[in-house]
Amino acid sequence: MALGLLAFVFMDAQNINCKIKISGIVLDSVEQVALSNTIVSIDSIGKETKTNGKGQFTLNDLCPGRYEVHISHLNCEHIHIILEVNSDTLIKIFLRHIEKELIGFKLSAKLE
Repeated sequence: MALGLLAFVFMDAQNINCKIKISGIVLDSVEQVALSNTIVSIDSIGKETKTNGKGQFTLNDLCPGRYEVHISHLNCEHIHIILEVNSDTLIKIFLRHIEKELIGFKLSAKLE
């Protein structure tokens, strides 16, 4: 019984520290405008969120540790950053739009 109680107390003590949050804003690197609907995720623990209309996001209830954060937005480069967090962390992320070339695309019009 004492061993079970010890394990419960240890697990409960770990969860007390898991209230850290990573929050931030995602901006276009050229125009400096907020990028809404950007996906911000930590795949290793299954956390994911999207930025709001002001480009802001928050990932809640994190334990202290090292995380690989993935950031992706339509028509922008996909980036990942490594963060070591021990307390609430605020970050600013700049994404660059990617120019995509249409290959094998033919446009024709008929004038009347």
